[in-house]
Amino acid sequence: MTRPTGAPGRGPRWPLLAAVFSLLGGVLGNVGINLLSELVSSALGPAAELLGPASIVIGLVGAIGFGVYAHQRRSGRETSSEPTEVVSTPVDDVPTLPYTAGFTGRDEHVRAVLDLLAREHAVAVLGRRAVGTSACAIEAANLCRADFPDGQYHFDLRRGGRPRSPRQVLTALAAVLGSAPPVSGRPDALAAAAAAIRRKIDGRKILLVLDNVDRPEQVRALLPPTARTCRLLLAGGPALSGLNGVVEHWIAEPGPDEAVELFAAAGGAAPAARVRRADPRTDPAVREIVDLCGRQPRTVRALGYRTAQHGWRHIDVLDALRRAVRTPPHQRVAVSPAAQLVTERDTAYRALTREARRLYRLMSLAPAPVDRPTIAALARRHPERITGLLDQLAAAAFVVGAPGDRYEVRPLLAANARLHLRDADPARSRVAAQARLTRQLARRAERHAANLTVLGSPPDREWSLPLDDDPYGWFDLHQELLLAVVRVPAGAAETLPRRVRRWWFRLAVALCGWLAHVERLDEWEQVCRTVLATPTADDRPEIAGWAHNELGVLRRRRHDPQGRQRRSPSRWPNAAGGAPPRRG
Repeated sequence: MTRPTGAPGRGPRWPLLAAVFSLLGGVLGNVGINLLSELVSSALGPAAELLGPASIVIGLVGAIGFGVYAHQRRSGRETSSEPTEVVSTPVDDVPTLPYTAGFTGRDEHVRAVLDLLAREHAVAVLGRRAVGTSACAIEAANLCRADFPDGQYHFDLRRGGRPRSPRQVLTALAAVLGSAPPVSGRPDALAAAAAAIRRKIDGRKILLVLDNVDRPEQVRALLPPTARTCRLLLAGGPALSGLNGVVEHWIAEPGPDEAVELFAAAGGAAPAARVRRADPRTDPAVREIVDLCGRQPRTVRALGYRTAQHGWRHIDVLDALRRAVRTPPHQRVAVSPAAQLVTERDTAYRALTREARRLYRLMSLAPAPVDRPTIAALARRHPERITGLLDQLAAAAFVVGAPGDRYEVRPLLAANARLHLRDADPARSRVAAQARLTRQLARRAERHAANLTVLGSPPDREWSLPLDDDPYGWFDLHQELLLAVVRVPAGAAETLPRRVRRWWFRLAVALCGWLAHVERLDEWEQVCRTVLATPTADDRPEIAGWAHNELGVLRRRRHDPQGRQRRSPSRWPNAAGGAPPRRG
């Protein structure tokens, strides 16, 4: 595969390197010319004075040539970049309604927005960032152009990447409609400017599309709309929910079939490769590829375009993404161009704050929902700080809540979060975070396991305790997380980092104590066999002895006399049914 070029968010480094080398070359060249002129002056005499102007001319010619070469490279890269933008950007500042390019799918949502515009004065297309709210709203607006003969205007409230202020929004509207702009940013001045706009458009059939609305304050002065024939169409994020006088229509990520169609349509727009590949619509690997991308429209289009442009095989792209997602966090793996492209085109992730992006990446290490104390230990941040970051991630639809004040990365974005983790965090940081997670779970599990014998079995208890003081309630709530952390795949326990392995074993011991109390014998046996499958059990007899003793107690509870016979650890099957791996 060829490394993708021209990726947004991380500019090319060659202009900076060229500038540095040009500066160093100029300094060294001047020093060399001075030395050379001193040496030659005795031989050439007055002719040596021509070396200075000649060197200047040669330097200018070289600079012009390098500038032309740089412009050609930049122009070539821009023309060959993939079409990730569905909405075309106007070449001037005239707020005319743009057309969509390469719009695929979303038929049900477009029809729903058209139906709402036919009877409602203000409609908002809402969804998480980069999910396609702008494209859906503009496609619907173009389909009803004929219903608004007095004008169709489009205003981008996030032009240049920064949200416009309410005063800037009203000033732009007033300049187009011919009303008085606000004299200041005070509420009374904004209300007066909004009233002037309403009077100007009253009785006219005008469609106003306000795109990329990030905050309710940007459009609050225009609500509720009072013009009967004018329509206001908003496109933005979840923060616009609950606006007065606005009917909402929510959209999410495209479905699997629509995502595959996006992938195929973007590939069809790419220059033909030398080798023709299978149709993405019929290749089962493409469906998994778009799922690993989180079905983000921009990312799917970019990857589909690059795959067709370079003639990548779909199975090779899938294998590259699988390796980046499924390889244990502590192991190093080369980041493929496909995985790098997925992370670079994630504009919703880039819009988060730095701390929120870090927490999103670290939460991908948890295989099940985790509570706030565990998240705070994982991120090594104060719980109050974690609360604010979780609110930001939840508002942007990166994480979802679970019962018991727990959170997890959305299942659709789990692979996306792992890709970002591998791209942004070195192996040492990933191992440290994994160790913090395992240590926090092991310590809490040990504390609650110690109270099991004090409280007795669950049927004997006739009182209720807070969750932090109730070991059975705590284990019941977090059992999915604990079992997922302990149940490593067959043979993978031997690759656990040393700083993680100790806490992992202590967590397994505490978990077996709870499983024994609640008579969950199958899970108990599986944890014991997983411990025996680790190389640590071969190196440390006390660990192997503990696991064998646990299995002996387990067999006696099952009334299996054969279970009391000791066998060699190498003959104990692991959780997958095969012999445990041994080191050479």
